[in-house]
Amino acid sequence: MKKYFLIFVVMLMILGLTYTLGEKIILTLVGGDMYVPIMRVNTEENKLAFTFNVTHEGDISELLKLLKQYNIKSTIFVTENMILDDTLVEKILLEGHQIGLLAFTDKNIETLTINQIVEELKDITETFQRIGGEELEILRTFEYNSTVSAACKSLGIKYVLWDVDSNDVKEIGVNDIVQRINYNVKGGSIVVFNTSCKYTFSAIRILLESQLIDEYQIVSLKELLYHDNYYINAFGEQIRKR
Repeated sequence: MKKYFLIFVVMLMILGLTYTLGEKIILTLVGGDMYVPIMRVNTEENKLAFTFNVTHEGDISELLKLLKQYNIKSTIFVTENMILDDTLVEKILLEGHQIGLLAFTDKNIETLTINQIVEELKDITETFQRIGGEELEILRTFEYNSTVSAACKSLGIKYVLWDVDSNDVKEIGVNDIVQRINYNVKGGSIVVFNTSCKYTFSAIRILLESQLIDEYQIVSLKELLYHDNYYINAFGEQIRKR
């Protein structure tokens, strides 16, 4: 038995470390922390981030209205087309929210080289800075990609995924979303919602009127993340250096 266990350990060392959350493999470490996205923050503060993936521009107004109603500041990840829309960018920023890029939603990332990804991200970040008056600090993709992670590292962009998936894309129901989040969140958690899903907004309303708000402060990633003097461990946890 010990023999097979040792073989298994060696295989992990050779092939890299794979971390699975839910049904998706979202982390593959192939040496160092170069390929590790931020998935949560190690903090003693009772803060967590609600983050939103927005693929349809029509969802923005409803989302902003909801967040304003509950006085919540968040990070909104929008597609390339939306992030280059000066009217939309201004609308989100004026409400005090952070904008992130939901990257490569219309491309097969696996076919792109790191140089192609870097050049595309450079163009987007330069245009966003001209439109929004601030740097693009964060980026995510629907699924982890090591080449995108490496490109982000070279450009100084934080590659941020999540540790708590609302699972709203499966459209099981409002209660499933609410229970899943209440059960899994803790201080430093990054929660992901997809605004195009059927039960998302209803679930968010329930969460923002629940005991969750008494236990945690919901903030944007800009406020939750460390911006210097940190490292990321093998499980995507951002940790302050001592």
